[in-house]
Amino acid sequence: MDNLSLQNLTKKDFISQYKIYSEIYSIEGIPFKYDQEKEIYVQLYDDNYSFLKIIDIGDYSFLLVLEHNESILVYTKISHESSIIVDENLFNVLFLTRKDKFYSAYKFDLKEYKIKDIRYIKNIISKCLYESNTRTKYNNLSKQAQEFIDYEGIYEEEDNENNSDIKKSVLKFKNFSTVVDSKTDIKNKQMTQAFKYDKAFLIKDDNSIDVLNLEEGINNISKNNSFHPFKNNENVQITEAKMFNGDNQILFKDKINIDTLWQYDLNKESIVQEWKCGDNGAKLNDYTHCKKLGQLAPYCDIYGINKNKIFSMDGRVNRKNKIVEDKLYGPGSNKDFTCIATPEFEAFATGSSDGNIRLYNDITKNAKTLIPCFGDPIIHIDITKNGDYLLVTCEKYLMLINTRGEHDENAFTVSLKRAKRKPITLKMSPEDVVNKNLGLDNYTPAKFDINKTTNETIITSSLGPYIIVWNFEQVKKGIVNSYQIKNVSEYVIGNTTKFDKNQLIVTMPNKVLL
Repeated sequence: MDNLSLQNLTKKDFISQYKIYSEIYSIEGIPFKYDQEKEIYVQLYDDNYSFLKIIDIGDYSFLLVLEHNESILVYTKISHESSIIVDENLFNVLFLTRKDKFYSAYKFDLKEYKIKDIRYIKNIISKCLYESNTRTKYNNLSKQAQEFIDYEGIYEEEDNENNSDIKKSVLKFKNFSTVVDSKTDIKNKQMTQAFKYDKAFLIKDDNSIDVLNLEEGINNISKNNSFHPFKNNENVQITEAKMFNGDNQILFKDKINIDTLWQYDLNKESIVQEWKCGDNGAKLNDYTHCKKLGQLAPYCDIYGINKNKIFSMDGRVNRKNKIVEDKLYGPGSNKDFTCIATPEFEAFATGSSDGNIRLYNDITKNAKTLIPCFGDPIIHIDITKNGDYLLVTCEKYLMLINTRGEHDENAFTVSLKRAKRKPITLKMSPEDVVNKNLGLDNYTPAKFDINKTTNETIITSSLGPYIIVWNFEQVKKGIVNSYQIKNVSEYVIGNTTKFDKNQLIVTMPNKVLL
C-alpha cells in the first residue's frame, strides 16, 4: 500500500500526479486525526468544513481523500489494508494511512446526519474494493452477486428488543495459565484438540508431537507424553493435523508429499495408512470431516480440495487412493479452492483465492449458492453447527455471512437469490491498529467456540501478539466494535476454544496458554 500522510499539498499539484483524476463522490464534514499520546481523535480545523472525496485514478485504483480549502490534507488508497470503517450509527468514516512502516488513523464526521449519505458512501467503497481487488467492473456482476456486495456490512434485524442487554454483555478475559512453556529451540507449529480426552496434540517443527493435558493447565510435558510419528521417515514434514475416528487417530497433512494424508493410530502408536488424494499428484489444499464434530464419530468420511477439484475420501476402501466421490472442474474454470468447512449436516462451503465462496449439498454437483465477496483470497472458513452463519477469514478482515434467504431458505440446499442480511465485516479499529502497531500483521483463522449441545457464543481470532474475542450475539446485531483484546506477548500461531468450555487455547511458537 503506497499511502502517504501529506500536509499543505495543493490540489492542483496533487491532481498533476495522475493521468486520470475523476471525482466519484464528495461530502462535507469535519476531519480528525488520532493522537496516540492522548488516545483521542483531535479535530484538525475549526474554520469551515472539509470534504471527504472518493477519486477514480484509473487502472482499477481509487483514493479516499480529505480536502480542506483546496489543499489535500491526507489520502489513502481504497483497500482493506486501509481498514476503512463506515459507521452508520455515528455517521463517520474511519481509515488508516501509512508512510513506510508507520500508520496513522483518521476520522471524518459527516456534516449532516443523513442515513442515505452514509449508506451511499459505504456502497461506493464496497464497489471500489471489489473492482480494485478483482480488476473487473462491478457492473459486470450478476444482480445476485451485486446484492451481496451492495451496502456491505449493513444488516436489517427484525428483532431489536434485546439490543440494550446485548450491548451490556461484555466478555472479560481472565488470567491465562501456561499449559506448556518450551525450553528448547524447537518451535511449535500447530495444535489439534482431542475432544473426548481433554487433551491436545502440539506439532513441533521437528515433526515430534507433545501431548498436552488441558485439564491441569500447568506445565506437564515430559518424555513420556511426547512421540514422533515419522521418526524414521525424513521425507515427511507435517503442516496440519486433525483428530479422527473417535479421537483415537490423527490425520496428518504433509508439505513434502503434497497429495497425501497419513493416518496415525494413537493406540497402536504407528502410522496405519497412507491416503493418496487422487492419481495425478495434485496438491491437497485443505481437508475436513464431512460433518462438524465428525472427529467424535467412530468413522467419518473426509472432504478434501485441490486447486480445481472437490472430493470425499473413505479410509476403509482397500486402496491407497481413498477418493470415493469427486467433482473435477475444467482448467478453464480456475476455481483455485483454498479452504473447506462443514456444518453438522451433509453440506459444505469452499473458499477460493479469488474471494468466491460456494455452498454445496452434494459433492458431485455444482454449488447451490455463490457468494462473490470482495476479491481477497479466502484463508479460512468456519461454520456454525446449524449452518446458519459462515465465519470467513481474509488477511486484513473477517466476515460473518448469514446463509438464510429472505424466506428463511437454506443457501446450502436452495440457491440464495437474495440475501436476507448482508455480510458483516469484523476487524480491529484503526486507532487500535495504530496504538498496537499491527498494520503489517494479518488475522489468524477465525473460529467459533466449539460446543456439542449448545449454540456458538463467541468468535476468536488474533492479530500479531493480540487475541481478539467478539460476542457472537452482538455481532449478529451489527455491534462489531465491542470486542475484547489481550496481549499475550508473543505472536500467535492459532487459537481455538476448549471443547464444551468457555476457555481459549492460544498456541504460540514457544508457549500454549489456556
